[in-house]
Amino acid sequence: MSDPLPDAQPYAASSVTAGIPDETGFRLFFERNPIPMLVHDQDSLRLLEANQAALDLYGYTRSDFLTLTLHDLWPGQDIGQALYGGEPPVTPKAADTESLRQRHCRADGALIDVEVSGSQFERAGRRVRLLSLRDITRQIRAGREILRVSGVQRLLSACNEALVRVESRTDMFRQVCALAVQVGGYRLAWVGLASPGQDRWLEPVASAGDTRYLEDAVFSWGEGMAGHSVLAHGVMTAGEIGVADDLARQTDIAWPERARRFGLASAICLPLCEDDRVIGMLGLYSADPVQAGEDERRLLQTLMDDLAFGMGRMRALEEQRHIQSAMLQVAAAVSSHSGSAFFEQMVRHMLEVLGAKAGCLARCLPQGGLRTVAAIVEGQACPDFEWQPERTACGSGACRVRWMMAGHDLPAGTMLGQCHAQACVAYRVEDASGAAMGVLYAMLDHQPKQHDFIVSILQIFAASAASEMQRQEALREIRQIALHDALTGLPNRKHLMDMLEQALNRARHEQGAGALLFIDLDNFKTINDTLGHDKGDQLLAQAARRLRQCVRSGDMVGRLGGDEFVVLLEGLGTVPAQLNRQARRVARNILSALSAPYHIDGYTYENSSSIGVAAFLGGGETVGELMKQADMAMYQAKAAGRNGVCFFDRRMQADMMARALLEMDLRQALAQEDFALYYQPQSDSLGQVTGVEALVRWRHARMGLVSPLQFIPVAEETGLIVQLGQWILLRACERLAAWAGSPETARLTMSVNISAREFRHPRFVEQVQETLLRTGADPSRLKLELTESLMVEDIKGTIAKMESLRQLGIGFALDDFGTGYSSLSYLKRLPLEQIKIDRSFILDATLSRTGGAIVHSIFQLGRDLGLTVVAEGVENEAHLDFVLKHGCECYQGYFFSAPLPDSALPAFLAMHGVRQVRAVRQGNCSPPAQAGGGYPMTPAVRRPARRTRRRGP
Repeated sequence: MSDPLPDAQPYAASSVTAGIPDETGFRLFFERNPIPMLVHDQDSLRLLEANQAALDLYGYTRSDFLTLTLHDLWPGQDIGQALYGGEPPVTPKAADTESLRQRHCRADGALIDVEVSGSQFERAGRRVRLLSLRDITRQIRAGREILRVSGVQRLLSACNEALVRVESRTDMFRQVCALAVQVGGYRLAWVGLASPGQDRWLEPVASAGDTRYLEDAVFSWGEGMAGHSVLAHGVMTAGEIGVADDLARQTDIAWPERARRFGLASAICLPLCEDDRVIGMLGLYSADPVQAGEDERRLLQTLMDDLAFGMGRMRALEEQRHIQSAMLQVAAAVSSHSGSAFFEQMVRHMLEVLGAKAGCLARCLPQGGLRTVAAIVEGQACPDFEWQPERTACGSGACRVRWMMAGHDLPAGTMLGQCHAQACVAYRVEDASGAAMGVLYAMLDHQPKQHDFIVSILQIFAASAASEMQRQEALREIRQIALHDALTGLPNRKHLMDMLEQALNRARHEQGAGALLFIDLDNFKTINDTLGHDKGDQLLAQAARRLRQCVRSGDMVGRLGGDEFVVLLEGLGTVPAQLNRQARRVARNILSALSAPYHIDGYTYENSSSIGVAAFLGGGETVGELMKQADMAMYQAKAAGRNGVCFFDRRMQADMMARALLEMDLRQALAQEDFALYYQPQSDSLGQVTGVEALVRWRHARMGLVSPLQFIPVAEETGLIVQLGQWILLRACERLAAWAGSPETARLTMSVNISAREFRHPRFVEQVQETLLRTGADPSRLKLELTESLMVEDIKGTIAKMESLRQLGIGFALDDFGTGYSSLSYLKRLPLEQIKIDRSFILDATLSRTGGAIVHSIFQLGRDLGLTVVAEGVENEAHLDFVLKHGCECYQGYFFSAPLPDSALPAFLAMHGVRQVRAVRQGNCSPPAQAGGGYPMTPAVRRPARRTRRRGP
């Protein structure tokens, strides 16, 4: 940019005009320019002039502003480094500086983000600088708010998932704090609970992140108390979210000073509520000053509500466990009392005291009428029976005691009705609230004279009967709670195991058969995350009712827990084909019933289920084995696509055992490094080797070389892929460093597959750097091959890691292009050099026009994007002709060479030659071959086409 000030006028002596030439046109331009501008002395950094826009930006008057230096506007920053990249220049004129982003301070102390650019020049022997400023505070804050909102969204989702699994409130607090730091991106998270009583202290019970802030600290929300916080006072008393955008500006007594000491600049505090009262708070601290926007506050409010729900759920679980434990103890204490024996003995005692001939205790039935609990006639017990008396003491408004003729209120066809007595008295049995529970009958062989005495005796026995009836009713409720699921009313896991044991015993003794159905609702977590856990509970209750309707009255339906149910079918015959047919019919009915829409509080939700079936034929099956078999079959049904039925067979168990053995051997192999790298050469259009792809082999002691198809999926599922990937990268880099010592191999590239789980490891970038330093390998010769599955989640984090590694010189290739989550928007954003066409496309390209068109389009797309396209799976001449015809720059496959051990690679390179090419990042990759061009080479290995994905065949 040319000098912004004219040469004609010298500087005036006054401070007002010291920085600007006194030229009317330029001064009007300077003063009226809406862009904030200022002039400062380059040596002293004193401010010489500023236009009105700059004064408005910083909030100063002109006279106050011109008494300042740049250090007053940019506190704590190296002005020379910020403006000049070092010492201020000494030349009369210098080129414009690049635009820089700085954190400035206004007159009121508020910090603003400013983009600064300027020019320097010399006037009247003075070196000055003209700066143009742009306030980007809103832009920066908007970007930060988007990142924070995204982090809070991820935190909310992770917390909801954790709340389903935790079993205690302490565990919940710890996991929420850990997730806030790991997922939400906060520097510190801690939970403080209010102390008991009237003391307004907060006791930290869980924390994660930089916990130095909490060490030896005192926290309170009581005014005038040590460690008092205004922020905490508002949260704990009002029950609302508290935000401190900038702790440096807080007026608290202790908290801000302590926060600044440990690099904490802002805080968000969420009240923890239980039963509509605040019991504590969750503190979330960031390293930068923030302003929580509406979206972030809304998400934090949702998080606060979810935590309140979680605490309620934890308390309910703890209370339920406590109640169940207490009830089981009570049930065990009174288990020696048999209901019929107790009441029979009581009636006998009553008749003996009264000198009565017969009598009974009858219970009121819910539908009306009475049923005997115990009946005695002349010392002989009678069978129980039901009847509908004309008048009873149970009736509404009836008297507590009623005298009648013998047998008048009792059925004639019973022993009591046929008893020849002179008088009968009925006394109502009441509970504590006065409601009728039953009736005591006493039949006398004489007309009583002491009515009051008889009534007093009956009152005593009625109270004893009521107490025992209530005790036994409570005992029944205790057993119902202890043995049944509280939500659905179905038998719980303990009851299920007992009933299943009994069913297997019956099958063994009676040579019967049956089936166990293990039912799991597909994607049940979705309804909890989208509609809430209360809606999920309603869905489970509806599913339980549907299950009962799908089976016979004698069949058992139970809930194991969560969204898992069990159905036990008995009496299905002894012919296996008949058994399977009937079990499949019931399972299909269940699938149909559970897939019907659920109507929950105005929502319509559709869900499916997966069912595993294990049959038993009166053999030696145990409960544990049968449950495990049904569970295995259920997971097979899920693996087959869900919403289906799968029957257990012995191959499933064999596969599970083989997989467990393979995992055990794999762990041992990692410890002993029983692996080897093979290298598949990559060729250009002239048949010369440009690089290799490193492929892993497992040298198993019993099975020899094990295919990656067998052990890589196990490594992925168990997380061992991270350790295995580190070993592969280390060995590949060691080989790359060794090649650098030979002119024939110094320019070869090394491609290494990286799994999504390995790439997402928090220390992946550091581990790659450490490997390169340890081996001395040239990063520009290393290519990391990533799969498209990395693009599904956290695309920003993926790009950031790739950029960090690319700064080291490492290149990237997108492996198996077109088979996963292909997206042109991702392809455009990713810092890639290569895309590798999956072998399935190459195979199809020579078999159909559609396949050929797809491959041709991928080649064209790569050229248009400036990416090298590598064809994988070139297995025969037809494949090679096709890719060369369409301008393929690089290919690999069995037609050119199978993967070679390290010992065989030098001979192969000597035969075919190594093409001396520069790294693709330097823009000097070879041009594509002309259409129809030949290939002057003889394939070193010709084998039937085969290819194994993930780290080689």
